Amino acid sequence: MPTPSKDEITELITILAKAMGLDVQQSLRQCEKESSFNPLAHNLTSDAYGLFQLEAPTARQMGVRRLIPEENVFGGLKYVRLLREEFGGDITKAYAAYNWGPGNLHKLITEHPNDWQANLPSETSKYVAFILGTPGA
Repeated sequence: MPTPSKDEITELITILAKAMGLDVQQSLRQCEKESSFNPLAHNLTSDAYGLFQLEAPTARQMGVRRLIPEENVFGGLKYVRLLREEFGGDITKAYAAYNWGPGNLHKLITEHPNDWQANLPSETSKYVAFILGTPGA
């Protein structure tokens, strides 16, 4: 199977994001941030693979093979949707959890319920701002 082009990846993300009720532009920015649209991206530190940098446990949870680009996109977007539901519909929290881990975020919210966002790690804060298209990202 040939590696999909950036245009093909963009089209797939657009279709799946719309189908899952996610913002298309945010989903495209997330793919850009995670892998620069490189289906072969591999993070040696976390052992995450693919367009949405899925780790093995997350890929299993989403029921996808993370080395198949189309499944990686589906799994990544499905995970964002799941996290959005887990955090009461809050997409900011969903993206923070995607980057930093839902357990870490739940703990932070418990410790800092009113200013959790100000207490995010810098990398996660920048990640969320970039995806949301927030000025200064």
